[in-house]
Amino acid sequence: MELQKTVNRRNFLAGAGAVVLGQVVEPKVRAFVSQAAISDVVQTSSGKVRGQRGDRSIAFLGVPFAEAPVGPLRFLPPRPTHSWSGIRPALKYAPAPVQLRRKNISEDCLYLNVWAPATPGPHPVLVWIYGGGNTAGATGGIADGSHFAWDGIVCVTPAYRGGVGLP
Repeated sequence: MELQKTVNRRNFLAGAGAVVLGQVVEPKVRAFVSQAAISDVVQTSSGKVRGQRGDRSIAFLGVPFAEAPVGPLRFLPPRPTHSWSGIRPALKYAPAPVQLRRKNISEDCLYLNVWAPATPGPHPVLVWIYGGGNTAGATGGIADGSHFAWDGIVCVTPAYRGGVGLP
């Protein structure tokens, strides 16, 4: 299925999450499921990322899964990231989506965090999508998936665009 070229308000708020998870995030997650136990450097569809190895898990934070939705891409469905060369550090959370009453926000917010077990798989995958009624919420510092990874589960927390809401 091709990504839609235009999107209306209803698609943007109701269907964008399914498009993101099904077509853009899923190929990235597959790389972590198959490679993370072997190395803290994982080859994704866009390039290599380096995570932080702990005692029983490896954390990959702030991994881009789509182009920054800014400028002409602001109201379009997410587009896959461009490839990069070298190894991109995935060691800190990306900014939260734009919203009121929050610091460290950016329109460039389409990133995911992955915690993978440090043991060979296969492992089940848990995708945690934060709430907030499309006006609040973030992945950075709120959800730590290392405990899932310790129990043999790959935990993925994607960030998504929401509305700014009213004060």
